[in-house]
Amino acid sequence: MVGKREVKYIQSLCQKKHRAEERLFIVEGEKAVEELIQSDWSIRQLYAAADWIAAHASMNIPVLEASAEQLQQMSGLRTARLVIALVEMPDQPALPLQPDGFTLV
Repeated sequence: MVGKREVKYIQSLCQKKHRAEERLFIVEGEKAVEELIQSDWSIRQLYAAADWIAAHASMNIPVLEASAEQLQQMSGLRTARLVIALVEMPDQPALPLQPDGFTLV
C-alpha cells in the first residue's frame, strides 16, 4: 500500500520546479503507461489499482497497489486513471557551440 508521504511526494511532481529537482515526471493512464513499459524509458515506480495489477500480472513488473482515493490524490487530472508511473528524465546532451559564438537551435 502507498503511504501518505509518497502521495505528497507524487503530488509535488505536478509542479515544474519539483520535477526539475527530482529529474522525474508523471505518466498517467493505461494506454500511455503500457506504451511506456514497452519503450526504453526508465520507470522508477508504478502505482496502480488492484484491477490493473490483476489484468497485467503476466508483465512481471513491480507495482505498488494504490486505492482509488490515493490515485485521485496523486493525479494531476480531474479524473484519476487506473495507473500512474514515475519516469526518470533522460540527460540532455550539451549543445555544440560554434567557434564564432553563434549557435542555431
